[in-house]
Amino acid sequence: MKNTLRIITLTLACFIVTTAWAQNADESFNKFKNMRKSPKQDVAFSQQLCDAGVSFLADHGDAAKRAREVVNDMLSFGTGVLAKNDALRSDWYAKVNFALIDKQPAVNAKNKAAFAALRAAMAEGETLDAPSLSAINDWRRHIDDLAQTPGSDTYMLDRERGFYLVLNRMKTRMPSAQKVIDAQLEECSKSKIKDLANWAKREIRVGEMRKTPFTLAFTTINGKTFDSAKLKSDTLLYVFTWSTTSRNAAGEMDRMLDQYYNYSRRQIEFVAVCIDPEDKSAEVKAFIKKTKCKMPVYFDGKGTKGELYQRLVAGGQWSGHIFDGKGNVRATDIRAWDLKKFIK
Repeated sequence: MKNTLRIITLTLACFIVTTAWAQNADESFNKFKNMRKSPKQDVAFSQQLCDAGVSFLADHGDAAKRAREVVNDMLSFGTGVLAKNDALRSDWYAKVNFALIDKQPAVNAKNKAAFAALRAAMAEGETLDAPSLSAINDWRRHIDDLAQTPGSDTYMLDRERGFYLVLNRMKTRMPSAQKVIDAQLEECSKSKIKDLANWAKREIRVGEMRKTPFTLAFTTINGKTFDSAKLKSDTLLYVFTWSTTSRNAAGEMDRMLDQYYNYSRRQIEFVAVCIDPEDKSAEVKAFIKKTKCKMPVYFDGKGTKGELYQRLVAGGQWSGHIFDGKGNVRATDIRAWDLKKFIK
């Protein structure tokens, strides 16, 4: 009886402690998020926001999704809210870095990755502020340090993608940046972190598409011929993948058809690339008939092993790209509702 009571007491105590920790985490996170929404831009407020963010990471760094959000918010405060305030922006990065140093005694297994991610994020902001080879090398070192830290998987995509985007913008001024980008993407594509590897593979695939003008000639599933070379020079080409097996296939196709009929074929042509296997051809044809799809449908029956699919997609079964009249990539990963941005 005594042992049973002891077990019940310990269980209750653990529940109370866990509940209190969760409530404290909620309060700390909400405090930071509410402050982050403020339009304030002064030294006192930035110090308060810095303290709130770093304190959350110190106490709840193992709450990975929220910690990731805090890290990204702290970066975007510098690059976004303070974008036009040079002095305060520089002061912000310094404040955060000083806070990280000040919190070193509190670093433990639970918050080490969160702190490393924040340091890498601040290096990104500092590089954007004052781009130089030494700043880039320092930033890269912090990302690599993060990658070696247990528990860093949640943060790696954001930090690697930031590095990639910034270096992409620097290519005209720094020709050697392309080699660094290529090496980065190759390394990331081999990562065991699924979202990171998929992102890198997609960027590699898009990079390949940019090297050679895109052309597409085929016989549609209804027996008609299509050749992108015959489109007018000012006509855009939107190529997207879809599947009848997708739970959202009907809804997605309905939205595509709405857009298809909204615009003239002189403005934009659509090609629906079906990635179903050969044994689904009857279902594909029935689906096209049911939805009254008039746009050209590419169907090779090879599923995700098809040559066109491999050219268009990496790390997922959905993709939509816009090409100009010369076959150059205008935009990638575009959904139906995004098309209006590209059509005059």
